Amino acid sequence: MLIDVPMDVFSQQVESDVVTARRRPNYPRVVGESAGIDAAVELLLSARKPVLFVGNGILLSEACDELREFVEASRIPVATTLMGKGVFPEDHALSLGMTGIWGSRAANDTTREADVILAIGTAFGEADCSSWNPKYTFNIPTSKLIQIDIDPQEIGKIYPVEVGIVGDAKATLRELSRRLKESGRATAGYPAEELAQRKQSWRDELAGSQKDSGKPIHPARLLAELIEAAPDDAIMVTDVGWNKNGAGQQLLSLKPASFITSGGMATMGFSPGAAVGAKIGAPDRKVVCLVGDGGLMSALGALATCVELNVPVLFLLFNNYCYSTIRTVGTTFFDNAYGTEFTTPDGEPYNPDFPMLAKAFGIQSDRVTEPDDLAAAMNKAFAVDVPYLLEVRTRGDVPMPRTGHWDIEEFLRLGND
Repeated sequence: MLIDVPMDVFSQQVESDVVTARRRPNYPRVVGESAGIDAAVELLLSARKPVLFVGNGILLSEACDELREFVEASRIPVATTLMGKGVFPEDHALSLGMTGIWGSRAANDTTREADVILAIGTAFGEADCSSWNPKYTFNIPTSKLIQIDIDPQEIGKIYPVEVGIVGDAKATLRELSRRLKESGRATAGYPAEELAQRKQSWRDELAGSQKDSGKPIHPARLLAELIEAAPDDAIMVTDVGWNKNGAGQQLLSLKPASFITSGGMATMGFSPGAAVGAKIGAPDRKVVCLVGDGGLMSALGALATCVELNVPVLFLLFNNYCYSTIRTVGTTFFDNAYGTEFTTPDGEPYNPDFPMLAKAFGIQSDRVTEPDDLAAAMNKAFAVDVPYLLEVRTRGDVPMPRTGHWDIEEFLRLGND
């Protein structure tokens, strides 16, 4: 369909009342209903393997301190959504990491086996819930669900609830903690030894790729080196592909507002501009833009903005000469990588010389091709307080470790039969 509107039509003056509408109503930030909180306390006290599942609503409500207080008092482990990374420190003994398609195996296994789940500030999005397949992440209603959300439309929208509480996360968590303490009873928490073994098993599963010494550099090795080099309060801003899914799965977010990603439709080219904005908003924290070669090439203007405004972002470039996630779908289901590899007409890998490109913008840069050079290059990049581009030649043929499920596979197989 083509709609062609002449410029003189567009330029006409129109008289009309201005109508504005909020994308979401301005819900009052109040504590949830008393009866619901009492019912939640009783259900948590009766649970044998309770789990918390929290999303970005915790951050929006500024409820990170209340969440930590509740977790440490109840000894209930915490899994997060991708957008909720950082609301609870991921180096904590009770942190499980994120759930879903590319979640940690520890998080998916623990949420699936939970008898009671307390969910706060999450819409139960598809990626966080393994396309809502009960075999992988959440097995609700076999698991009983307590859901707290400020938006009444979210309660029970995806999963049936045992207890639904409409209220602000901060105020409601504070009241939930108070009543749990007043009860004089203790939750069962979660079997500590089982939890520790599960988390260690997941670390062992990742260790091989994180220590990979092959070339091009394995993206998991790059992320492992980034963990070692980055300060605890660094802000990671991701694009899409390995630098989003891998970062969500394997990077440790230790502070609130330390992990920023587009979520939702996972827009390629999101991170360069978003990282500039993050650094302007948090000038005292190191900001790292994790981006692929495809993503950076679609948003090069951010490099100019960095120089124009003197915004010292570290651009960490995963250069694998392809749209790796899209290529994986093409080669897996259609035996075709058309349009996903960056090559010359004779098939040779091609990309711009990124350090030269950075120089053209007036940005300092470096390139890493040897795994053993990563640590020194990272330390150098973090030591300077100027716009900086660090290109790392990474493999494009390694799919993300998938511990959850994505039903796009079923659709693609149907379309290819």
